[in-house]
Formats: sequence, C-alpha cells, structure tokens
Amino acid sequence: MDEVEQMKQCLEVLSRDECRARGSEEEEEEEEEDEREEALEMLSELCENLDNARDLMKLGGLDLCMSRCLCHSEAGIRWRAAHLIASCAQNMPEVQFYLLNQGALLTLLQLADHDANSTVRVKALYAVSCNISNVALSCMCSILLPFSDTVLSMGMVQQLVSVLRSPHSSVHEHVLGALCCLVEDSPRGVNDCRDASLGLEELLNQRVQDLKGREESLVKYCF
Repeated sequence: MDEVEQMKQCLEVLSRDECRARGSEEEEEEEEEDEREEALEMLSELCENLDNARDLMKLGGLDLCMSRCLCHSEAGIRWRAAHLIASCAQNMPEVQFYLLNQGALLTLLQLADHDANSTVRVKALYAVSCNISNVALSCMCSILLPFSDTVLSMGMVQQLVSVLRSPHSSVHEHVLGALCCLVEDSPRGVNDCRDASLGLEELLNQRVQDLKGREESLVKYCF
C-alpha cells in the first residue's frame, strides 16, 4: 500500500463518529481512542516526508486535525494532533501559510497557555515554533497584528520567549522578528517584554555573549 493510501486510511479512522450510544462498553471506547492515537502517530511519521505533508493538506487532513483532534476531550488525542501539525509545518512554508490562514496559531496558543495537560502544552508550543519561518514570518505578522491585543492576552510574548530559551537555532531569529511585530505600536507588548519576571533582557544579553563573533550576533533587538 502506498503512503497516500495509508494516510487516507488514517483519516478515515479520525473521521469516524465517536460512540455515544447509551450503555456502550468502556473497553470499546478505549479501543477507539487507541485507534485514533495510532492513526495520528502514523500520520506524523509519514508527514516527516515533505511531499506527504503537502498531500495531507490537500486531502483535508489538517482541517480534520484542527476541527476534531486539537479540541478532543482526550489529552492523548490533543497532543498527538499538535505534534502532527508540527511535523507537517516544519520546513514547509506552503503548509505554514495554510495553517496561519486557517487560524491554527491562535488555537495552538490557547492550548499552550491553558490546557490542563503538560504534554499538550509542550506539543502545542512546539507546533507554534514550527510555524515560524523566514518565509512565513511576514504572513504571520500580518495575521496577528489585527488581533495583537487578543494574542498578547493569551500570553504570546511569554510563549515566544519560552521558545527562545531552547538551545539556539535558526528559528530564534524569526521568533525575535515575531516579537518585534507584536510590540510595534503596542504599549502592552512592550510592557510584557519588559516584565522583570520574564527575564528577556538578561536572556538576550546572555545570548549575545554566547554568539559573540558569529553572524547571528550582528542583529540587535531592542525592547
């Protein structure tokens, strides 16, 4: 069976209506959840291939993931859905643009900020970071700016700074660019960045020292 057919089978599993009949067996419900989790894991593995990630988007798989899985009552489904989105978005500007236009970023930020399950929060934040690229940055900023008050109230600055605390990578440049977009003409955004408990100034100063002499240190961001 080719990989596209495998993805279609996984989507069929995720599309099934959940058993809501009175008196349904708990064992049967657990089996259905296991099947959904396995389907999401299989899709994540397949979508490490960029062509498969694009095909999943065209098959409506990302829409299904956002509409039915990210908001699922089971944490195991939610975090696997967030991981799938991250797998599809990583290094795929076409998918990133699509997800941004579908409002996935706001949903992921809500999960990262409010979900009761720590694994869901971590995976959602990872998915947010995978949706930030050099190509998608301007698109992301244009989408976020009209809702800057909303995303700031959801802790966008805090979430982006959390990404900056991870080991240095090329994505950090784009995270800083996103922060600059959010604080432009936004007193609240500036205040969030200057919050002493966040430690952003110390983090940036330390990063400048760590990268001293490297090309990354030539760009200076001021908040």
